[in-house]
Amino acid sequence: IQVFASLLHMHSFGKRIWSERYTSLESPPDEINYIENWNFAFQTVTPVNFTVSPGDSLYLYCEYDTSKWQHDVIFGVDSI
Repeated sequence: IQVFASLLHMHSFGKRIWSERYTSLESPPDEINYIENWNFAFQTVTPVNFTVSPGDSLYLYCEYDTSKWQHDVIFGVDSI
C-alpha cells in the first residue's frame, strides 16, 4: 500500500498525537506524523510518502487530558 497523506484527528481533550510505522520488532519505528501541541481548531493533511509492506505495523499514540472534566466523556459532540 502506497501512503501519500496523513491526517491525525482528536477532539478538544487531545494534547499530543503521533503515528509510527514498524517494519520489524528489532528496528526503531519510522515516525509518520507528530503533533506536539494539539489544537482541535487546526487539523491539516500532512503529505507523506512511504509503502506499507506485508508484516509492517502502524501505531497511533494519543495523549489527552480530562482532569478538569466533571463527568464521563461520551463519544460524539460532548467530546468536542
